[in-house]
Amino acid sequence: MENSLEKMENSFIQEAMENFPEASAPYLRCVHWNYKEMKFLFEDEDGTIYHVDKEMLQKGFELFLKDLLDTGQMDEVDFDRLVQYSIFGRIEFV
Repeated sequence: MENSLEKMENSFIQEAMENFPEASAPYLRCVHWNYKEMKFLFEDEDGTIYHVDKEMLQKGFELFLKDLLDTGQMDEVDFDRLVQYSIFGRIEFV
């Protein structure tokens, strides 16, 4: 059973990812999405494809929040950073 923090995390991730194809930054472009299974494909500037799933997004979310607390702002670049943290565990593309 999910606690309230897990519910909030899952809700945020779901909402962010439902907006990602439209909010994609140029560094990582969402090229395929399956919202029901929370599986996504992203393509970087060099054409490399990355598979992202819910578990990766949850790990990236923790890093994303830590970084977000320092800035206090969110835009399409922040959503891109969420995915980069999920894939790489760090910001790879700036």
